[in-house]
Amino acid sequence: MSSTQTPELACVPSAIPAMQRLRHFALGRELLSVRAVERVELPNGYAIRFEADAFDAVARFVANERKCCPFLTFELTLDPGSGPLWLRMTGPDGTRAVLDAELSTTTPMAGGQCNCARKAGGTSRLVKWATAGGVLAALGICAACCLLPFVLLSVGVAGAWVSGLDAFAAYKWPLIGLAVLLLGHGFYAAYVNPGHACSAGAACEVCGSSRTVRIGLWIATMLMIGGIVFEQIEPMLRTH
Repeated sequence: MSSTQTPELACVPSAIPAMQRLRHFALGRELLSVRAVERVELPNGYAIRFEADAFDAVARFVANERKCCPFLTFELTLDPGSGPLWLRMTGPDGTRAVLDAELSTTTPMAGGQCNCARKAGGTSRLVKWATAGGVLAALGICAACCLLPFVLLSVGVAGAWVSGLDAFAAYKWPLIGLAVLLLGHGFYAAYVNPGHACSAGAACEVCGSSRTVRIGLWIATMLMIGGIVFEQIEPMLRTH
């Protein structure tokens, strides 16, 4: 590739508005690594096949990608009826090498690591710790609101230590406040701000939180709500 071609083929992620950039990277990763059905090499680019219902998502991707990579030509072909959707991305000489670099960071089979992993690693660990703390705080709420002792006694678990769980009642509100704080941060990091974009000019996927972390957040939330609700209905259960 000659020096005159390099600027022409340079992608500039900063051309995408900052508020849309993370969503664009996440959408690109989803489309190219998850929803793509087939990828065909072309002399100057790629043709990628999707199911017909991916049209809206692909159109959104193209709308921003053409700002980021102005040298690309995009062609969307939607076959009649429920036929497949083809996205063709082509350009001048050297385009396929640029697309290879981009696709290798969004395809799990490529085995590449996210270039922003080092930057996102600290946040990822923080989300995991927040989730673990939220689970523990939710269990404390269950103990404070009598749900945990009730469940243990119902399944035949007895002992002085079970009765000792009532001591958590004095810390009910601090535990609720701590759980809300930790889980609120976890949900924000997992859903609202799921990762970090790479620096301008770098090809990189968005490093998001894992499915296990999200499941943990929902479990902790259900435990917290269950403990609070059980405290309200527990007197009625005693009367029956």
